[in-house]
Amino acid sequence: MPFIASALIFFVAGYILLMVAVYFGQRGMLYFPDKKKPQEEQVRALGLTFWPDVKDAHRGFTVDSPGEAKYQGLIVVFHGNAGSAAHRSYYIPAMHRLGYRVVLAEYPSYGGRDGELGEASFVRDAVETVKRAHLEFGGPVILLGESLGCAIAAAVAANPP
Repeated sequence: MPFIASALIFFVAGYILLMVAVYFGQRGMLYFPDKKKPQEEQVRALGLTFWPDVKDAHRGFTVDSPGEAKYQGLIVVFHGNAGSAAHRSYYIPAMHRLGYRVVLAEYPSYGGRDGELGEASFVRDAVETVKRAHLEFGGPVILLGESLGCAIAAAVAANPP
């Protein structure tokens, strides 16, 4: 009987330790950001520019407007869980062909940005990003979400800035 009791205590203690580790490490299991900020050369090679063009305070990426390009609206892209917004440059040519300016929004703690990982932080930041993009580029504004970005886009659309 003592062996069974010891084994049961060992099993329960191990299970509790595992659950504590999962609780404190869950953000690391949910989000897979590319935390480093892309170099200026890498960004230019993709045809992108940091947006807004403020030293160490970017919110995402866009492209310089060639000449007097007229856009019929603005598309703000919220990317999926892994990587960074710079990895989604393929959206820009497709949307430009349709006549839209594109902003690739970057989440806090992704792509060299400061901030906290998590839904509340992402939504707060997304609302501010959409607000700033609309003020700078005008509208109408279309929100496009990819994977995790669908939830962020939906949350912004539910309470537009």
